[in-house]
Amino acid sequence: MIVISATFVAEPLARPLAFMLEELGLAREIDFAPYHQVFQELLTPGSAFARNRSGINIALIRLEDYVREPSAAEDACQTVARIGDELGAALQGFSASAASPLLLGLLAPSPAVPAALASAIAAANAALLTRLAGQNSIVLLTQDEIERVAVDQRYDAQRDALAHIPFSDSHFASLALALARRIHALRTTPAKVLVLDCDNTLWRGVVGEDGVAGIALSAPYLALQEFALAQQRTGVLLCLASKNSEADVLDVLAQRSEMRLRAADVVAHRINWLPKATNLRSLAQELNLGLDAFVFMDDNPLECAQMRAELPAVVTLQVPAEDGIVAWLDHVWNFDKLATTEEDAKRTQMYRENAARRSLESSAGDIGEFLAALNLQVEIAVPSEDEWARIEQLTQRTNQFNFSTRRRSVAELKALQAQGAQVLRVRVRDRFGDYGLVGVMIALARGTALAVDSFLLSCRVLGRGVEHAMLRNLGERASALGLASVDLELISSARNEPARAFADSVAADWAQAGAAGWHYPIPLAQALAIAHQPGHDPEAVTQARLGDEKKIRHASQRQCGRGGALAALHAPEHSHGFRSGFVA
Repeated sequence: MIVISATFVAEPLARPLAFMLEELGLAREIDFAPYHQVFQELLTPGSAFARNRSGINIALIRLEDYVREPSAAEDACQTVARIGDELGAALQGFSASAASPLLLGLLAPSPAVPAALASAIAAANAALLTRLAGQNSIVLLTQDEIERVAVDQRYDAQRDALAHIPFSDSHFASLALALARRIHALRTTPAKVLVLDCDNTLWRGVVGEDGVAGIALSAPYLALQEFALAQQRTGVLLCLASKNSEADVLDVLAQRSEMRLRAADVVAHRINWLPKATNLRSLAQELNLGLDAFVFMDDNPLECAQMRAELPAVVTLQVPAEDGIVAWLDHVWNFDKLATTEEDAKRTQMYRENAARRSLESSAGDIGEFLAALNLQVEIAVPSEDEWARIEQLTQRTNQFNFSTRRRSVAELKALQAQGAQVLRVRVRDRFGDYGLVGVMIALARGTALAVDSFLLSCRVLGRGVEHAMLRNLGERASALGLASVDLELISSARNEPARAFADSVAADWAQAGAAGWHYPIPLAQALAIAHQPGHDPEAVTQARLGDEKKIRHASQRQCGRGGALAALHAPEHSHGFRSGFVA
């Protein structure tokens, strides 16, 4: 369900938004709250917003709509400042208990608004945005995102005066398009890998014919490189797939000072004369990622057609002619994400660090020596404000070492904490670098036991004693509370056998079968004594870590060596229909 509340008549959004969501495969029922009842929707416990606990709420606000009455004209500037402040408080209050995201659009004033009032509205909007920064359940639709798709004819003064319908039908369609992009980001997983062609994609010309010095690095091609690097900073892995001489391409990356993209930015490449579909299959195997996580960009229509035919799971985007590249990049949706965590930003670096770990492991005499040399450090603490998004991400994505597989939003996590649960995050680092925030525990006192609601850990640190340190830490917390046991619950799923194997390895003596899985009421003394024995980890735990390491093994050694593209709407000659432009 999508519920829309606006300070104006917003029903003309219904048809274009429904059409776009249908094309995206995200069709939802769309409902409109009563006219100009934004405050009521935010503040009333039984409002349509409050009842919409598993959908998306949309609030569209024009502060000018609160000063339409002539009696408000004299103090209009003060009124919008006051309303803006009250809206901020209402939005914060709603966000604190919201179970579903709120998509908020603060719309610019219309041309009819006097300059002084327009300035006051801009200041109030800016203050609102500052106040709402860090509210994880509020997703902003910025004016820039609307401008990106807006048409020239936006306002309809006659309809506004007669029925408070301020926009033209075409602008309502533009607004629907901007909303659809945000909804798409909320409801789909962004692409994880961007694979780039080289000749006439990263530069103009053919390096094999024009030479390293002869290719042209004009502003549009540099913009595409900068786009790729921007995605890398959000956690996307960059790869190259080019029919070329490997030495020629690497020379361009190393020798042309204008290049934004460098060898260190590329985690894997296939620069050879094989079919590109073959090379993408190889890259997918090397990175241990599904082809549906890949986006492929190439200027050649034949290469794009062959890729679409052979690997339909890959999102294939044809790069337009040079003069259209910059505008086209603005409308690529594949990599949209609402928040970038610290771990996302460091993903390429983590690939590099893993190579060093593997080198040490291969030279160590045994697993105990290797783990001792790693100097692993585990830090368990209450989350700081900037860590909640990563905790939410882990609850949503972690499957194998996850005892309950309960998926939680930031709002739900904070609500648990407010209700007395201990919400703990786990950070790990070693001599080679920082693994980042890799684990989450949620526990609460229940009778004489510390009941564990959630216990999860990223596979990449399994089998190195982190999971033992986590469970021992819960024992220490239970002891501090005067409790007698740590009650570990395991809800069986299709993929969490590693969690079950670990539990059995440390607490099999207390295992009790239940309707949904297993229950392990571990006595306090035993919980406090849990310790890792190198080389004695369960096979399922070891295999889970090795499977995760496989994602980065070959990429680390080399060093170099369904989302949507709105380009389908703006550059139809480079698309294959509206649906193919949107659907991942």
